[in-house]
Amino acid sequence: MKAVIWTDVFQVLVMLSGFIAILIQGTLLVGSPSTALEIASNHSRINLADFDPDPRSRYTFWTFTFGGTMVWLSMYGVNQAQVQRYVACKTENEAKLALLVNQVGLFFIVSSAVGCGIVMFVLYRDCDPLLAGYISAPDQYMPYMVLDIFEKYPGVPGLFLACAYSGTLSTASTSINAMAAVTVEDLVKPNMPSLSPRKLTLISKGLCNSRLVTSYEGWDLCPVTAAPGPSPHAWRGSNELLLEITRVWRPRDSELTVGPPLGEGGSS
Repeated sequence: MKAVIWTDVFQVLVMLSGFIAILIQGTLLVGSPSTALEIASNHSRINLADFDPDPRSRYTFWTFTFGGTMVWLSMYGVNQAQVQRYVACKTENEAKLALLVNQVGLFFIVSSAVGCGIVMFVLYRDCDPLLAGYISAPDQYMPYMVLDIFEKYPGVPGLFLACAYSGTLSTASTSINAMAAVTVEDLVKPNMPSLSPRKLTLISKGLCNSRLVTSYEGWDLCPVTAAPGPSPHAWRGSNELLLEITRVWRPRDSELTVGPPLGEGGSS
């Protein structure tokens, strides 16, 4: 558990570094933060007071309030990966403090992602790379922007690659560790009560390694399909993102899964 937490700390720092680099360079190209916010606001990309009750509207006060509450409750209230961390704390107060610190970090991550989306929209508001044929899927907006704005800075796109990998591996390591812990607690210990703590630890580590191997093979070898869920695309997306960053550009085969672009559909 301690190893997973420390790797998550390192990966969060890498993610923030990638976001900050994109924000700084993108803002310089736009002109200033105020210019980016003004343009985005004029195109109705920043509207924090939309009280439209229509459930078909994507971003409103109601969708954020009710939908967001259910999402965060499912993640931080009953999710095994999070509950495992609460239990690992020495006291209830420490668990509460850890959750508050987590929210601060999450705020910076989400704010950075939103900022990158605003910069992306402002840069390409008059020339949509997808409509222009420079990319073949909406998932390729962010990699395309990174290669575009850092064209004269060799090596910096690699920071974005590390940022994307960190986001993927952070979730993967946490999930694998949580699955191994549940297996040991709910299946191994009840059926083998005589096992010592040391042997249980070794079994947990072995389960982590076996799940890592099977998960990687399942994701990497699974063909790209239209089936819902991220698992068939996660590692394949990272591998093709590596090819993308190193300029081996294959638009017809690319299936970059770095998340939907913020501001999608606003260009013409």
